[in-house]
Amino acid sequence: MGSVRGSSAVEEAPEHTKLETSEAPAPVAKTAGASHVGGAAASARASRLPAALRALRHRNYQLFFFGQLVSLTGTWMQSVAQSWLIYRLTGSAVLLGLVGFASQIPVFLLAPVGGAVADRYGRHRILVTTQTVAMLLAFVLAGLTLSGRIEEWHVFALAACLGVANAFDIPARQAFVADMVGRQILHGGASGLGLLMGASGVGALAGALSLAARGGLKGLGRWVAFSSAGFGASVILFSLSRSFWLSAALLLPAGFSMMIEMASSNTLIQAMVPDALRGRVMAVYSMMFMGMAPIGALLAGALAQRLGAPNTVALGGAVCILGAIVFGLRLPALRAEAREIIVALQMAGGDPPEEMTTGEYTALAPGKS
Repeated sequence: MGSVRGSSAVEEAPEHTKLETSEAPAPVAKTAGASHVGGAAASARASRLPAALRALRHRNYQLFFFGQLVSLTGTWMQSVAQSWLIYRLTGSAVLLGLVGFASQIPVFLLAPVGGAVADRYGRHRILVTTQTVAMLLAFVLAGLTLSGRIEEWHVFALAACLGVANAFDIPARQAFVADMVGRQILHGGASGLGLLMGASGVGALAGALSLAARGGLKGLGRWVAFSSAGFGASVILFSLSRSFWLSAALLLPAGFSMMIEMASSNTLIQAMVPDALRGRVMAVYSMMFMGMAPIGALLAGALAQRLGAPNTVALGGAVCILGAIVFGLRLPALRAEAREIIVALQMAGGDPPEEMTTGEYTALAPGKS
């Protein structure tokens, strides 16, 4: 479960940013020598971590990272199995799209409420609650399926309930990461479907590691544009493929590009958001990112019924490339606005991105382009 358990909270933090940990606070050093030794030891431990893993020097983030690894692995397994299940039960591409709609439309409708809740109440407790609900829903789906009692409406109902949980989970989870590490870290049957999704996942993992290894925010806007175009091109080629293994290979760059685009966008937004509004801003991001997905799923299901799945996938890839072109053309103006926002945060005494304090991010420094 993607949460951090413990027995005490950081008293100095506002209610919505309190973190819990089972570790007792380290004793305050009594002498300058002891302080120097302790600081040197901490610095040595941090220096042993590669740049791509620097966020893992925070114990809270270690717990969160490995908890989310387990949780999101289960979520993706459930999502793939749920889609396969409804298609096996009905054989309908339209109903396949409707399941996606049912699972994601609650995010679009309820994410603003989830964001306000994340800014008002403890994000840790929200995550514990939402992850517990998701676990219980998965057990219900597994029980109905294994007992042979599963019906179409069960799948729709459980998908919708999971969507409601996600509407509160996503804004709280996105904001909780910044609480822990700060803005500075920022056709082969069911088995064949699993292999294809696995190939996409390998590509996504490579994308995440590549992004983590780079330092700072400079150039992330261009990464968003190029990765969107790369994803579109990859899925267009995927739609033209009639070889299973070629299709799996093409999903590697698709997953890579998808992860680069998602993580880069998320990082840029997190860097420009004041902490007091983080939950609500990430809720709007969730609405645009996941909340629009049900509309896409519904449209894709209807188009696949008429045009066929390959043509529908190719059309989606073309839309991604078009979006990348529009974003690329708008990037200079967006960069200027981002510069103003980050400089304003710095002057207001917030936590600016690391590059603003080290001078590395010249693209956002006043007077630079």
